[in-house]
Amino acid sequence: MKVCIYTQENVDGKSAIPVKEDRIIYAIRKIKKIFGIAQMNELYVSEDHVKEHLKRRKSFERSMLFVSVFAGLIMILALFSMVYSGRIDLWALISAFIISGFVLVLPLFKYSPALQWDEPKTIGKSPKGKKKVK
Repeated sequence: MKVCIYTQENVDGKSAIPVKEDRIIYAIRKIKKIFGIAQMNELYVSEDHVKEHLKRRKSFERSMLFVSVFAGLIMILALFSMVYSGRIDLWALISAFIISGFVLVLPLFKYSPALQWDEPKTIGKSPKGKKKVK
């Protein structure tokens, strides 16, 4: 079924933009399959929600950029402190990786998937009078 990710309504015959199937959506589908709750819907953003979605996507990308730089600074600071002190502490290095990983995961809670194209197009139903060829 083809559904809007905002309203969960069917978008057949309506203007919408398909969502790109990326690693995060793939992982979510995989987890849902394991638990037996996967619906395997085709995901779209309806024309009414495109502007809102683009704002959310831009905010997500900005926060991922900021967090990536912040996690990198954490790692550089940890490595610098080890080199400056003259001792290499394995636990300090492991904790820096854990903290950086945790920081990198935080923006995924406001994840907003990318769209396949820019303009909404009518989805689904073929025009009347034309038969589908099998």
